[in-house]
This record gives sequence, C-alpha cells and structure tokens, in this order.
Amino acid sequence: MRRKRTKVIAASAGAVVSVALAAYLAARLATRPLSGSAPGAAGVALRIVVVVTAVYVAMASHELGHTLAGVARGFRFVFWAVGPLWVSREGERLQARLNGNLSMWGGMAVTVPQDTGDIVRRFAWAVAGGPVTSLALALLAAFGSAAAPADADLLRLWLATIAATSAVIFLVTVQPFGAGGGFASDGGRLWRLLRGGAPAAQEAALLTLASLAVAGVRPRAWPPSAVERVVAPQRHGPYAAAGSMLAAQHFLDRGEEARAGEAVDRLLALWPEQPDLLRASIAADLAFFLVDRRGDTVRARELLAEARGPLAEPHRVLRAQAAIRLAEGDRRGALTAVAAAREALARPLLEANDMDRELLDALAARACQDDDEVRQDRLLEGGSAIPEPPR
Repeated sequence: MRRKRTKVIAASAGAVVSVALAAYLAARLATRPLSGSAPGAAGVALRIVVVVTAVYVAMASHELGHTLAGVARGFRFVFWAVGPLWVSREGERLQARLNGNLSMWGGMAVTVPQDTGDIVRRFAWAVAGGPVTSLALALLAAFGSAAAPADADLLRLWLATIAATSAVIFLVTVQPFGAGGGFASDGGRLWRLLRGGAPAAQEAALLTLASLAVAGVRPRAWPPSAVERVVAPQRHGPYAAAGSMLAAQHFLDRGEEARAGEAVDRLLALWPEQPDLLRASIAADLAFFLVDRRGDTVRARELLAEARGPLAEPHRVLRAQAAIRLAEGDRRGALTAVAAAREALARPLLEANDMDRELLDALAARACQDDDEVRQDRLLEGGSAIPEPPR
C-alpha cells in the first residue's frame, strides 16, 4: 500500500509541476517584448493565438507519433483525437469531425493489431512512438527557434512554444509512475513491455482487448489467447480490475456464464482498492451484470452511483438503469431507459458494439412481454419500435 501511495504521489506531483511549468513558459513567451518594446493588446492577442496553435501542434504530434508507430508495425488505424478535431476510419476512408467529447481534448489515438504475431514488441513500438516524437519535436523546434532570424519574432515564439510544450509532454508521458486515476503512463507501459516475460505478455493482451473494444469489435470476437492472458494469475491493481471486466464481457458474449461470473467475482474482490476514475469507467458494466444475471438490485444501484464522470459510457449507464427498473417491476421506466440508451448508443463516448445493441433489444423484449399496453403506449407516444418478444 505504501508503494502504491508513493507512485500516486510521484505521478500527481510530476503532473502538477509539468503543467505549472508549461503555463509559466507560455505566459512568459506570450508577453515577451517584441523588438524591445512591450506588446500592446493586439500584440498580446496575436501571441496568445500563436502560443495556442503551437501547444496544439505539440499535443497533436504526440498522438500522431503513437498512430504512425502503430500503423508501421501493422496495426489498423481506428481514430485520432486532439482538441476539437476527431479523425476516424469509416470503412476504407478517413473522416474528420468535431470532437464533442471534452474529456478527450487532451489527446487520444487508437490503433488495433490485426494479428497476435510478435505482439509485445509491436505494442512497445506503438507506445514509444508518442514520447519519441515529442522528444524529437522538442529538439528540432528548439534548434529552429534559435536559428530563426532575429526579426522573426512570431516564428521564434511559435517554435519555442512547440519546443517547451513537447518537452513537458515528453517528461509527463515518459515517467513510469502512471498518468493518474489508476491509468498507466506511456513510460510505465513501455517499461513493462520491455521487461518481457509474463507481465509483458499480459500488458500486450490488455492493450489488445482495450483497443478492440474501442474499435467496436464485439467481445466474443476478441482473441481467446488475449483473454486468457488477462485472467491469468497477476498482481492486484487497476490492471487486474480492467482485465477482469473485459474478460467478463468476452465470456458473457460467448454464453459462458460461469466464467463470466468468475471474472465478475474477481473484480468485486478488487473493487475497494481501485481508483475512483477507473471504477467510474466500468461501474455501469458491473452493475448491469449483477442485476441482469444475479438479480442483485441493491448492489447494482450502489455501483451505478459510481458511474459518473468523463469516462462513464452513457449508453451503458442507461442500460444498467433499464435493467434495474425492470428487475424492480417498473416496465415503463425500463422502456424509457432503453429508448434513451439506444439514442446514446448511436453516439457513443468510446465503446459500442453489436453485443450492446442485442442486450438492449433483449431488455426491451422482456419489458414488453405480456404487457401489450406498454407497447401500444410507446408506439402512440412516437417512441422507438419495440421488438415483439419471442413466442
């Protein structure tokens, strides 16, 4: 426990110091006099624009480094998001749109392996791509700023800001203590992957499953070998908790109820020691399993109360609410929650697959079974068509 607290304190202190340093450098650069005179309001505004675009370039380059390294190792591009821009693969084409998920404005890139050959080494390359790109960009931009003409103030400012921001991003991501909230830093992941052995194989397996989940691949299609890796004996902590939830989804989608239950029991045993942010991201899935498969509405409601924050998937929160209401006999409330979940499923935060759609259909069918009045009311109100229950 003491070691865990030390890591959390170190990661938090590093993040705070790095952000403070970046803010200080940005302020100094933005207000530095132009050609020996203090900048006026227009000059300051222009410098702020230059600084903001430079910071964006540094952040975007880091995620692009992850993306290009992954693609170079045979991974399939899924999406890249930084600030207001989201670029994703739609079929065989790339599509850009506005990133409405503010929690991901800091940057995220996902590429998924198309096979499991040499998976540890390939993931090591993909993880290292971000910090290496940031370090290289910091050095190049610093050299460019120093070599720029003396009268090219805005160019020197832009390059200097890119250099400073990239250096901070490199330091924040390369440290091995974690990214806060129970999530691993690039340095931590890379350290485990390069050490080899069982920890490296488990890390690569978890990355594989998490990437496939974000890519919309349904759980039963995930590589069984990767699933077995994440449920193998391992240290306790966020890794084990995330792996247990992914394994439970896989086994549930394959109809292996007993094994799904074993994974859930392991997750429940680990639950008290998990960071709040990680718990919030998987609480809705756990709550749904407990009420839908075990009828435990009390524990499900307790868990669902934790599904709050930027990483809680809305359609899964609503699905858990529907299952709880149905278990408590509130058919109308269940159908209302199902309809809302379907709308959220069309615009997922991160994860959505065919299993999610089928589970909602099953909830709707059960809510409508032997309740023609509810079905007719929903149709008259203009709600989504509810499938007839199986006869």
